[in-house]
Amino acid sequence: MARRGAGRGGATLGDVERVEILVSIADDWLERADEVEAALRRAGVEIDSRLEATGIIVGTATEDVTRGLGSIPGVAAVEVSRTFRIPGPDSPVQ
Repeated sequence: MARRGAGRGGATLGDVERVEILVSIADDWLERADEVEAALRRAGVEIDSRLEATGIIVGTATEDVTRGLGSIPGVAAVEVSRTFRIPGPDSPVQ
């Protein structure tokens, strides 16, 4: 699947904008992280990576899908990743 950059740090797939998300797995679900990941995929999340040590799953989803992820068993929190840009050292804004 080809992805190209879009606004707000997201990506587009066809005409649908996807945003990068960080999903925190609940502590009591860490041993069942595979189940949480599978449920996220079924909900429409494209998984990019899973950070085992911290219980974080990184992926992309549409904003509509993102809103419903908190109801998945084992999901403690869902955050939309933000991109910040600072001016370079030669910029007049410092």
